[in-house]
Amino acid sequence: MIATTFGCGRVGYDAVPSPISDGTFDGSPEFDASLGRDGAIVDGSTRDAFIDQDASTGPDASTCTFGSFSTPARLAVLSSPQNDWGPSLSSDGLTLYFGSDRNAGNIDVWFATRADPSSAFTAPSPLVALNSSGLDDDPEISADGLTIYFETDRTNPSEDGIWFATRPNPSSTFTNLAPLEPGLLTEQHRGASITADSLELYVTVQNDIAVMTRVSTAASFGAPVLLSSINTASQEVWPGISADGLTLYFGSDRPGGSGDVDLWVATRPNRSSSFVVTQNLADLNTGFVDSDPFISRDGSTLVWTSNGPGGAGLFDLWMATRPCIP
Repeated sequence: MIATTFGCGRVGYDAVPSPISDGTFDGSPEFDASLGRDGAIVDGSTRDAFIDQDASTGPDASTCTFGSFSTPARLAVLSSPQNDWGPSLSSDGLTLYFGSDRNAGNIDVWFATRADPSSAFTAPSPLVALNSSGLDDDPEISADGLTIYFETDRTNPSEDGIWFATRPNPSSTFTNLAPLEPGLLTEQHRGASITADSLELYVTVQNDIAVMTRVSTAASFGAPVLLSSINTASQEVWPGISADGLTLYFGSDRPGGSGDVDLWVATRPNRSSSFVVTQNLADLNTGFVDSDPFISRDGSTLVWTSNGPGGAGLFDLWMATRPCIP
């Protein structure tokens, strides 16, 4: 597929409505909000209660052998008739950040919360502290919840880049908004994903994936370095790195997929090794655009964006979980 751009920088996204059951398109959703992709009823508690433990008691990804991902389910309470994409989940599983153009077509950062990991998310709200009159999209929350990275074009509508904001504690408002590494990042850099130690930041550079590293959280990030073991002549976009930096999820339209941008995963044995692509996540892919993956800090939950069957609008947020096998 030729690289496409949607909504000021959305590489890999086609500006099309959701598919309806016969494979054609119209401007309205075909699927009921209570239905999964296979038409099965998905009630509110099942649909949103994907994380059953908080970060302190959840499975330890470093010692866990994971089973297969569950059947995907749409986060219906977060869905709109427009585009909802770029998810990022807090370490405790209680706050989900994402981008959406539901507000008069302007792309903003939104968030939704829930009282505990077994409850459904509440209706989302815009993250006012981050949003501007321009594009604000693709949020990525750090493991400690104190830094959020996002894409914006607030200083130049023709050039969007990665910014960040900080706060002193997870219950405070984000402040100190600033561009990340001015001079290193341009409109060709987007879709940030960071390791739990905040030392490796993965980004999309045009149609490839790159990593920026630093020696400590007090240091600056170095220039993006393309991942030659991952990138091909096809698109490799929207990286989602695991907490330990050993597993990389991403979107790609490379051969061997379902027909459009698919979810893929690559692994490596340690942080000094190169990634090796190990799997197309065929059970999660639809043949439409499946991308923007975020893997939870404990490794048990994958959240991503899709315009495949079962959606409510253009692009929707989907989620799947997998068990930790002792």
